[in-house]
Amino acid sequence: MAIISNFELLYKPIAPVTGPSAEVGRAVVQGYFLEISNLENRDIKLILRTRTSVRVSGASPNTEFTNTNNVVAYDITADNEFDTTMTSAGEQIVGKQLGHYVPCLFIPAGQTASLAILPNLANLFTSPVADLAIRGYTELILSSNVDSFNPLTFSDPETARVLVSAEHRGTFLDPQFDPSYIGTQTDLDFDQLAYSLNTANGKALQVINTHAPYNDPFQNLLTSNALITGMKSLSSTTPKVSLSTLSNNLFKGANSPKRSTGFMIGSTPVRIDYSVKDGKYVVDEKSALNAINLVMRRKGLTTKALDAKALVKNINKALSGDKSADKYVEEMLEKLT
Repeated sequence: MAIISNFELLYKPIAPVTGPSAEVGRAVVQGYFLEISNLENRDIKLILRTRTSVRVSGASPNTEFTNTNNVVAYDITADNEFDTTMTSAGEQIVGKQLGHYVPCLFIPAGQTASLAILPNLANLFTSPVADLAIRGYTELILSSNVDSFNPLTFSDPETARVLVSAEHRGTFLDPQFDPSYIGTQTDLDFDQLAYSLNTANGKALQVINTHAPYNDPFQNLLTSNALITGMKSLSSTTPKVSLSTLSNNLFKGANSPKRSTGFMIGSTPVRIDYSVKDGKYVVDEKSALNAINLVMRRKGLTTKALDAKALVKNINKALSGDKSADKYVEEMLEKLT
């Protein structure tokens, strides 16, 4: 996986349109364009994923992707192939971040594809108010036959080199333009905009793999501040976190190399190693013990109050689906936090 760039979809005035600003504050239509070249001597399949902000209460629905406000165009040498919407991947960080994706972008060896995420003007023009503003960033993930059906599953590690170029393109609409009128409108002034976007690492060459911590449910849990308050719900609308169900997100039989992640237990920063074995998360016992012992020393807890070895073993039992171990871990984390 590689983070590519920021993006912003717009169908909105660039300034308030009251009084004499109607000419200056014209509505702009802006889309996101991404060129992707396959540098490998084999065909590849990619998944494009976006991460966008969650709409706040009372804001326009057009501040996040809906079934009607966006369209995706993709082609290599043929005409654009349009998909009506992006597919929702759910909330990646609860209450803060949404995920959407376009699955299975097939690029033959040595060829270059073009993908665009655009405002769906056919639907947006039916409203008298121009109010679309969706902001976020994009990621590319190397797909597999498994990932074609569920991009949040894991597969065997593999990489591919691609060359990427991202930009915004748009049009400033004439204030006299009437989107509801289907006939020809003459003597209108439309201006164009186009500007390139920096990639996250400042490079056009990207090495994409099938999985990374950013699409790892276990990593997402650890870095979501859930452990700061124990394994309790983060809000009244957030379901309770359950270690015993996390491995359900993995492909059956999936394996991955050891990974390392830093997070907080209460107010103490710690780091642990973990991996995926036979479709289940497994926490490295040595690193987990070091983390728990550090927290215990900070809080002045004795081995009589909390058995660190037993806690680590129960964490792995919970990750294997043991609900009783899940409950034990929850009780012990309450002592640590």
